[in-house]
Amino acid sequence: MSFIYCGFNVQTMLGWLHVKCTKVRLQKSDDQWTLYTYSEEFGEYENTGALTFIVMNAFKPFLPEAQAEVRRAKIEFGLTRSGN
Repeated sequence: MSFIYCGFNVQTMLGWLHVKCTKVRLQKSDDQWTLYTYSEEFGEYENTGALTFIVMNAFKPFLPEAQAEVRRAKIEFGLTRSGN
């Protein structure tokens, strides 16, 4: 089973970070990961630890925009009513 945070898996969150950030660096060292991101809107983020934890925390500032985009897409493709 894969990790899901508010409907987004790690791959999707990393993809979103690559679109929204001007710099994304993900490195593995022994049994830990280090993630560095920079965006004009939110600045720098850097953390070391479990992959799911650091990706989720880097993605949190972008969550409202990502959720809004998913809602728009669902409405556009008729997957939900516009009132939801």
